[in-house]
Amino acid sequence: MIKPSIPKGTRDFSPVEMMRRNYIFQTIRSVFERHAYLPIETPSMENLSTLMGKYGEEGDRLLFKILNSGDFTQGVDMTEPSATRLATKICEKGLRYDLTVPFARYVVQHQSEITFPFTRPSPERPLPRVLPVRRRCGRHQLPPQRGGTDADHFRNI
Repeated sequence: MIKPSIPKGTRDFSPVEMMRRNYIFQTIRSVFERHAYLPIETPSMENLSTLMGKYGEEGDRLLFKILNSGDFTQGVDMTEPSATRLATKICEKGLRYDLTVPFARYVVQHQSEITFPFTRPSPERPLPRVLPVRRRCGRHQLPPQRGGTDADHFRNI
């Protein structure tokens, strides 16, 4: 009999742990909201054409590519020796690597609906493939604020 398990590098959170985590994250969210940060949510996956080339060659190799639905092999030479070229033919979507590219795509796509400067919290959640040692919490602002760092900004909050 196979013992039930989860993928290496991941973990489950008990109800007690989730209550504690949710309390902390809600506290962080309330501080952001109090200072007029506007939350948005982008999908975990983006069109691969949006993601490719934004993280450099090494970053492109690290992207998780998602196979097209249906018969993705139809009309594709599966003997293609280059995995990169083959992937571009059978994959149109990929998991985002961080929140920067999806945020930029969102702003371009919705620029007529956004009031600038537009600032949103950026509490990055690591992809589920990696056991999170820590979470990053930053901000994205367009147009970028002149002078100062995120640390300076958060000190003022």
